[in-house]
Order: sequence, then structure tokens, then C-alpha cells
Amino acid sequence: MSTSRRVGISNDETSSQILLDPTNAFLVVGGDGAETDCVKLDINTKQHHNLPSLNVGRCETTAVKVGTKIFVFGGAEDACGNNSHRSCETLDMNDPTEWSILPDLLEPRDSLASAVLGESIYVAGGRLNDEPLSSFDEFDIGSIQWIKHSNMLHTRSGFRMIAHQNTLYCIGGSSQQNHACEFYDFRIGQWQNMTRLKKGRWGLASVLYDGKIYSIGGWNGQHPMSSVEYYDLTANKWAYAGSLNVGRAFHGACVVGGKIYAIGGQNSSGQTGSVEVFDPVSDSWSVFMDLDEPRYEGAVVAV
Repeated sequence: MSTSRRVGISNDETSSQILLDPTNAFLVVGGDGAETDCVKLDINTKQHHNLPSLNVGRCETTAVKVGTKIFVFGGAEDACGNNSHRSCETLDMNDPTEWSILPDLLEPRDSLASAVLGESIYVAGGRLNDEPLSSFDEFDIGSIQWIKHSNMLHTRSGFRMIAHQNTLYCIGGSSQQNHACEFYDFRIGQWQNMTRLKKGRWGLASVLYDGKIYSIGGWNGQHPMSSVEYYDLTANKWAYAGSLNVGRAFHGACVVGGKIYAIGGQNSSGQTGSVEVFDPVSDSWSVFMDLDEPRYEGAVVAV
């Protein structure tokens, strides 16, 4: 087992988390009723562009961007988690003509999370046959090989993983304790518990923005949530941010053009294609636009 030497900033939603973000679009990959879709939305023109279809239909999948390439891992054939996948694939945005197959995950999983540090992509958790997982694996991009690491402290699915410097943070999800959060410090090669969320969240979205981890919406066991909280990496504590206009769960989020976007998911009326944008100065969300159709249980990546 490696106690790696990773340096970088990323998470399972976006490849850049700095205020002067050069991105101007995001992808929505897969999802319920759109399992093989890959749609690009330009935030400046608000235009949709269909990219090549995935080789495998995927719900409850996860995706990251590394350089010019999009990597997609696992998922299931539908939103019920049937037939979890081991398969993975990649698309080069410099030549987006077709998705290429990657080596399989070490085990099938849906509702998993992923993040990037250095030259590796890390995947963790998820579920198999409706049972949450604690496993934690590394995909070495250079050698195109999977490496197994020590399991998380908690099984969890429908959670998010955020990377910052040499640390991975796992936030919320369906676990033994859905308030629970933990982090993996590569300097010592161990998982450790961290401050719990103020509210338990499953099917949440998270991003890293201005030194804070934002946990956005999610399911509380009864209905989609509109509340948002952030973890200050300097102060090591959670605090509330402005709430979404509409509660949502099983959605995506990313940082594009220095702003946080919450995309699609499920609200109290069902699946939604609405997009909201967060203004950190006023600490408030506003409606940005509607997607071409509802997008639920897909992966979101800033490009």
C-alpha cells in the first residue's frame, strides 16, 4: 500500500477550483433517462452541444477532468442501481470523436466518488447490490493501472470527495452516519475522522471554492434539501451559506468562471433541469437557466 506523494487540487466535479477559473463550460455525463448522453453547456452563450455518446449507459457515475481528458468511472445501468459497472472510459476534449475504454475498476460500484491529485485519480465508496462500500483505489494515469489502498473508516455512497493539496476529504452520503466526514492524509497514509456536517446529506453535491468545501443540498431521508454549508479548511469547522432557491438532491455542482453552479437533480416535484449560480459576495443563489431536459443522477465536470 502506497503512502503517496500527491500534489494538486481537484475533486469529483471539476479540475480547477481557483477564483480566476479559465473554464467557461461544463459537461453533464449520463444520468437517468440519458444514460449514454454527454452534453456540454457553454455558460456564456447558454448553448447546449451534444458530444459523442458513452460506450456504456451510466447512472450514479462519477467523472473528473485531467488535462484535456474526461475520465468516467463505474455507475449503474439505471437510477435504481441495477447492474453496477466496473467499466471506465475517457474522452479527449481536444479530439472529442469517441470515448475510449479504460481498465476496469477493481470492483463494480455505483454512487461512488472520485478526485484527482497529481498524476492519479482516486475513487472511493459507492455501493454494490445496494450495499455501501468503504473501498478506496487509485488509478495511476501514467501506468494505466489500478492500485488498492486502505479502506475508508465508514462505508458510504451518494457522497462527494474533494482533493486539496495532499489530502482527500469525503463528505456525507449514505453511510453508518450520514453526518460523518473523513480525510485521507497521504503524508501519513491514514484515514481520520473530521468535523461532522451540521446536517446529514445523501446525494449532495460539493465543490472546493476559495479555501472552503461547499456541500450543497442533498437528501435528508424525507425530501431534497435547500440548505448549503461550507467547511473552512483553515478554521476546521462547518458554517451555513445561503440556501438554494429550490431544494435538490442527486444533482451536480462545479466551479466555472469563478462561480459555483448547482445543476439538475431531483426537487420536490421530481427530476429537474434547473441551474442555479452562487454569488459569494451576497451569499445568495439565483436562477441561471434550465437545461435542455431534466438531468438526474449524472456526473458534472467543468471544462
